[in-house]
Amino acid sequence: MSRQPVAVIVGTRPEAIKMAPVIRELSRSKLLRPITVLTSQHRELVGQVFRSFGIKSDHDLRVMRRSQTLWNLSARLAKSLGEFFDRHPVAATLVQGDTSTAFFGGGDGEGGVTAGVGEGAEDAGAVPRSAVAPDSDQAGDAGVG
Repeated sequence: MSRQPVAVIVGTRPEAIKMAPVIRELSRSKLLRPITVLTSQHRELVGQVFRSFGIKSDHDLRVMRRSQTLWNLSARLAKSLGEFFDRHPVAATLVQGDTSTAFFGGGDGEGGVTAGVGEGAEDAGAVPRSAVAPDSDQAGDAGVG
């Protein structure tokens, strides 16, 4: 049996710090295969974290633009993640945080399972993708880092 693909979506440094150990463990799994998707909200900072864990990204959506509004970022994330999920069916999706990445990464419209953790949450649970929503959206995460 082949390893089931799991999309792990990371945009910001805090998300990378929390998800890097998860990605590393998934890569050791005999059942699951991580597909690391970057949104590049904090490109350099996420790169530093990933290098320290020996992680290479599989896909970089490159959604950030100088001086873009949160609305523009949200539109790019929705489009880019939608296209990613159309081309790369996954068994599950993992997202972390209360940013636009978590909001748009939480659902691919297929009714699969997404595990998500909002800031301040004490534990993660598997929920239908349609039920995942962030706690809030941090305007500070929309800046080019």
